[in-house]
Amino acid sequence: MGLNIDSQTVNNGVEIVKNLSKIAAAAGGGKQNNQPPKQEKKQETTNQPHNQTVEVKVGDPGNANRPMIVKEKSETHVHKVFPDSRELSQNECAVRELELKNEHEYKMAELHFRMDCEANARKERKEREERAEKERKERRERDRKFRRNACVCMGAVGVVALGFAAYDLYTSSRNSGGSKLVISAPESNVIPAEGTVK
Repeated sequence: MGLNIDSQTVNNGVEIVKNLSKIAAAAGGGKQNNQPPKQEKKQETTNQPHNQTVEVKVGDPGNANRPMIVKEKSETHVHKVFPDSRELSQNECAVRELELKNEHEYKMAELHFRMDCEANARKERKEREERAEKERKERRERDRKFRRNACVCMGAVGVVALGFAAYDLYTSSRNSGGSKLVISAPESNVIPAEGTVK
């Protein structure tokens, strides 16, 4: 268990001891020296362990004092051109009527624009669906024709194979009859003789 004393603490302790010794000398009533106190030199000790504190700021230093904004709320400020406390003059009525008319025309134009956009989107979607349906029908027709042609080809190959098999059986049965070995009757042990036997 070791004491961990930094140089600042050691220097503070040395200064306190010096101050206490001066106070004790002044209170002891000894000889008073009219000499000015000598300037004491601070001795730096490099062999003492020391600590140093460093402050590090992270981020933009210009915005260091700015608090973090969680959510900015937009202010809605209603500016009234004409006050509510009095009647409007003829010119003010005309201006207000023109503002309302322009606002209505703008809203109607926006409504028509949105309706046109929706109509175009519906039209494009319908065309895409029709094109996809047409492609599906064409693909089904192509697949049906391919299957039909494949069946016809396979049937033709089967008929030709069956014909070759039948022809092979027919020719092999005829050839085997003609290529049979003829077995002659066994020879008898008859010796031809002259004359007749009675």
